[in-house]
Amino acid sequence: MASNVVRLPAHVSQISVADGGKTVELLDAAPLVSLPQQPPHVSLNGVPWYVDVKNLGPGSITLRGNNGFTAHLTPNGFVHIRSVGTGYAVTTR
Repeated sequence: MASNVVRLPAHVSQISVADGGKTVELLDAAPLVSLPQQPPHVSLNGVPWYVDVKNLGPGSITLRGNNGFTAHLTPNGFVHIRSVGTGYAVTTR
């Protein structure tokens, strides 16, 4: 069974389409992390595309998508981002 948690390598600045449906942990992430430029409609497993992002620190990061979408995460911050039409929406937990 595939893990539902992935940790991006330090200083990586891109969340991929393949990360959909998973929790992406960011540790020593770049200050600006991009979502897929073209919002996916469904994940590889066929469900509506979303990604949970947790910032493990040490610094704050900004998640960036298309159409001016941004979400700011302080250390230990968590967001649920979903694809909506041609953009993204965020729900904090």
